[in-house]
Amino acid sequence: MNDVRGTIIQKGNLMVLDNAYVEEAVFYNDFSGYILVSYYVTDANQNVSLQNLRLNIGRNTAVMNSAGQCLNLSSIKEGSLVDAVFSPAMTRSIPPQSSAYLIMVSDNQGQSESVTTARITYTDAANNLNYKVEPYNP
Repeated sequence: MNDVRGTIIQKGNLMVLDNAYVEEAVFYNDFSGYILVSYYVTDANQNVSLQNLRLNIGRNTAVMNSAGQCLNLSSIKEGSLVDAVFSPAMTRSIPPQSSAYLIMVSDNQGQSESVTTARITYTDAANNLNYKVEPYNP
């Protein structure tokens, strides 16, 4: 079996996690909860280890598919692959926790349900990133 879990990098004042595997998804209501994701880290000696991270989801977290359509939290399933943009401020707990700004659910997870539109309120041109997505409900 070919494991496709991705890696974590810092881009400017944001952390970016590509192709993370959702180990656990817990939602308290339609707009808050958390996901526990796993990803690979390579150290200076080229040793690879599997790490976990809890991404807390709140009202200011945008959940989208790769086409930019907003999704319900229920679209994030255990076993899904996601990309995430989140705060570099993390707890020292095990696993560490951070606040998610954006979660992009991989399109190969089945059908998604559109629920709203969103707008990007800030573009970080130096790091080629858009972030601080705010829901927009006309």
